Amino acid sequence: MGNGTNTNSNTPVQVLFNNTYSLNVTKSGTGTGTITSSLSGISCGAACSASYTSGTSVVLTAAADSGSTFTSWTGCDSTNGSQCTVAIVSNKSVSAAFTSSGSSDYDAASAAINTIYSQYASFFGTKSGGIVTAASSSATYYVQWFTNGAALVAWTDGYMYTYYNGTWYALGTTWKTSDLDKATAMITQIYNQYASFFGTKSGGIVTGTAGTVTYYVQWFTNGAALVAWTDGYMYTYYNSTWYALGVSWKTTSDLDKATVMITQIYNQYTSFFGTKSGGIVTGASGSATYYVQWCTNGTAIVAWTDGTMYTYYNGTWYALGVGWK
Repeated sequence: MGNGTNTNSNTPVQVLFNNTYSLNVTKSGTGTGTITSSLSGISCGAACSASYTSGTSVVLTAAADSGSTFTSWTGCDSTNGSQCTVAIVSNKSVSAAFTSSGSSDYDAASAAINTIYSQYASFFGTKSGGIVTAASSSATYYVQWFTNGAALVAWTDGYMYTYYNGTWYALGTTWKTSDLDKATAMITQIYNQYASFFGTKSGGIVTGTAGTVTYYVQWFTNGAALVAWTDGYMYTYYNSTWYALGVSWKTTSDLDKATVMITQIYNQYTSFFGTKSGGIVTGASGSATYYVQWCTNGTAIVAWTDGTMYTYYNGTWYALGVGWK
């Protein structure tokens, strides 16, 4: 300028970019456990990914659950026993393997998943890897994915679902073995389907008795209820009346399921069928098997293994138009 001051500056300007990259953690193997990070962000469990500033060093620590042992890391820059060090210079993924050290939820859930798969292998197709342990925001589950995008899932609360074409479907069965576990799973699945009808739960599922028979019941604040009797029968209570649901929470055999439906039909039409003549027995006709309850007046209720049901009266068989499968 006119005063001789140079207003043009060629001094370089340093611009700092604080890039961030993601660190994703997964778990594998037959066991279960948790993974936590030295810096806040990962507690897997529920939070299995986080973002960190470039140049950061993150130490992950694996801790096995009871009944499991930590086995190994993959994807780390360095390891020291149960610890994995990751240098954040790009997006990173690491995995911790846990092994079951005995009978566990994983074992029981895996057995149930494999049983269902063996029954419907033509539907599910080829497995995509093995059964792995994963977590949602509130619960752990065991999942078998298939190459066609389908999946079989067993949650740690006992509920089982299949995933197909973008939708989850309740299977109406449980991998847990106690009667309370199985009944709870079925009550909860029915509630989830009809939550708008039942409304708000009044406490949890409780055990009760009527005479010598035990039942499990979930009451609701609107006075409705869902009940699972220990013989497998399920009812809903609404507006002072009990309604048979036509489903069973005991799904271990065809005889269990057929018995539930036969008994519910009998209970609805006791005045027609009269007194039972013994219990439900298994019979065969040609290559087909059936389950039959005879009554002393010569009537009968029959459930065939193909799912069809008939009643016998006055020398004639009548289709009931319902199925027990």
